[in-house]
Amino acid sequence: MEDLLKKYLDQGIQLRKEGKLVGAMEQFQEALKLDGDYFPALNQLAEVYEEKKEWKEAIATYEHLIKLEPAHSLTRGKLARAYMNFGQLDLGIEEYEKAIQLNPESPPWIYNNLGEALEQKGRLEAAVTVYENAIKVGQTSPFTYKKLADTLLLLRRKGEAEIVYYQALDKYFQLLELEPDQPSVLIQLAGVYESLKDFEKAISCHRRVLQIQPDNMIARARLVRAKLGQEDILGAVEEYEEIADNPQLPVWVYNELGDAFWKISELEKACALYRQGIKLYPQNVDLIFRLGKTFSLLEKWDEGIDCYQTATKIAPTHWNAYYYLGDALVQLKRYDEAEIYYQLAEGQFYLTQNFKKSDLPPDFDWQVYLELNLDLKKKGLCKLEAIRHFMLSGIEEERFYSLADFHNPKRRPDIAEKSVRKTITNPVISSGVQRLAVLVHIYYFELWSELFGYIQHIPEEFDLFINVVESIWTPKIHEQLRQDAPNASILITKNRGKDIGGQLALMNQLDFSEYDLFCLLHTKKSPHVSKIMSDLWRKDLLSAILGSEEKVKTNLEIMRENSTIGLLGSRYWRHTELGKNALHYHRLLEEFAIKEDARECEYLSGTMMLVRPGILQPIYEKFKDVELEDGDGGDLAFHMDGQIAHALERIIGNLVRHQGMEFFWQE
Repeated sequence: MEDLLKKYLDQGIQLRKEGKLVGAMEQFQEALKLDGDYFPALNQLAEVYEEKKEWKEAIATYEHLIKLEPAHSLTRGKLARAYMNFGQLDLGIEEYEKAIQLNPESPPWIYNNLGEALEQKGRLEAAVTVYENAIKVGQTSPFTYKKLADTLLLLRRKGEAEIVYYQALDKYFQLLELEPDQPSVLIQLAGVYESLKDFEKAISCHRRVLQIQPDNMIARARLVRAKLGQEDILGAVEEYEEIADNPQLPVWVYNELGDAFWKISELEKACALYRQGIKLYPQNVDLIFRLGKTFSLLEKWDEGIDCYQTATKIAPTHWNAYYYLGDALVQLKRYDEAEIYYQLAEGQFYLTQNFKKSDLPPDFDWQVYLELNLDLKKKGLCKLEAIRHFMLSGIEEERFYSLADFHNPKRRPDIAEKSVRKTITNPVISSGVQRLAVLVHIYYFELWSELFGYIQHIPEEFDLFINVVESIWTPKIHEQLRQDAPNASILITKNRGKDIGGQLALMNQLDFSEYDLFCLLHTKKSPHVSKIMSDLWRKDLLSAILGSEEKVKTNLEIMRENSTIGLLGSRYWRHTELGKNALHYHRLLEEFAIKEDARECEYLSGTMMLVRPGILQPIYEKFKDVELEDGDGGDLAFHMDGQIAHALERIIGNLVRHQGMEFFWQE
């Protein structure tokens, strides 16, 4: 019988090598009819089930093998692998750990897979220990070094990670010296380059593999990833289309390319990719969860709920799925159910993280965190994802996490100390004119009512000059302005030079000698930053100068009793950076012949201030006949930086110093 068993086994192995999996299975099953415990045939059959992604059958067969040989560490590793692919993470970890206990010299893939499983559970320190143990016992591959480096990076240990990445490169180079054109080594080497963000070298490695093996599906798939790393989504799609019909694509191709479609708002295409992946990997929680998120974005709440519930059945610790399930239920006004899932999400979240809720700063505000960091907001992070990002990356990246944090001088060195009002025992009251001119530039008319509310805090008579941008002017706007400020002088001009351009146009309507102070205001919206940041910026600027009637009274007294103060504004928006304005700025320093000791860049960002007319008059005289840049139709980059208006904003500070005056920083 042994000869017959071996005959069936050998025939099955040969058919398997030829890719004839069904025929191979038939041969192994014939052998098992003769001997149901024939270990070699059971092992081959289990591996074929894995190749066919028939995970239940693979698991059952490996479990049979372990009953026959409980101490067979390699079989336990294979069982763990099948559990993992079936979405049973905890069972997979348990079997990998048993395999290593039985044989510390288990092959590298067992260590690597255990480390990856622990990472998925959020047990990053444990994963590091596994990789380090693999290296200690010598059961390692260059890939182990890469995985160790990846995990160190997640733990914010960047210096250590970089060292280990270069150790991995050395290991791969050694292998390539022995066999220069080994496709598997080139593909793994590309993976290290991807981790180091050197995508050109990664792509070069994959192209080399495809020269050697034009049909290498893994290299083509990894090209998709490298192209995505370069943010070349169209290039990634082209590479994917070369292999789209291949039933053996790794699951991450569907995940990552689907995510790329998210970035360009091609949600239906993302759905199609995730569904295609789920057909091949029906137990893959990440694919199911991503499909649910896409349904939510498409406002298909019931379909999203189905996906989230499926994900939590497969992986009961999937906190993200619980949270998004709660969000979807809120949209359907099923609030009580939603609250249950939010609580489940938070409970599972902190059980699987390397930090506690108490580790968060007391004033951490996840919504403000996303608003102050628009790159994160664009990713659509939920509350728990935002917390996780902050704890794992945001702290090290020194990201702002609350409005109070943004106002912390230790975090923003440019913030000025609040100026102290000097006590003047015998104040010199000027015998000249004491009258305030308020110059308002309006582009975002929806902010006028807020701005006018601040203007009404001024406790003395003043002259109001309003410039309205021509492209937004309507008779209705004009009527509203006349109703609110019947005595104002209203001007309509083209949108040139931003707010400073509008205020220069207003200066053409007044006599500088009739005023001792100007108050510069505008409807500041800042489209290049988030709404919460824009609102904070505007309100900081306004509160510092016009926050209340008492504040205005004090500010006017400060300016009038101390002739050395040239400008008063918000301490939170003192800046010293040139940005992209160096060329214009240095030219203006020369044109205004600024003294050497007044050439440091210090200015009020946002140009809402109390300022002496003599500071602004040189700018007016030089630019009154100059046509500044047209702001209508400018893209986001245009509004951010680099215009003459931005350089003029900065030169005001130099003119203050040039005239022997100083700033008064208020809050």
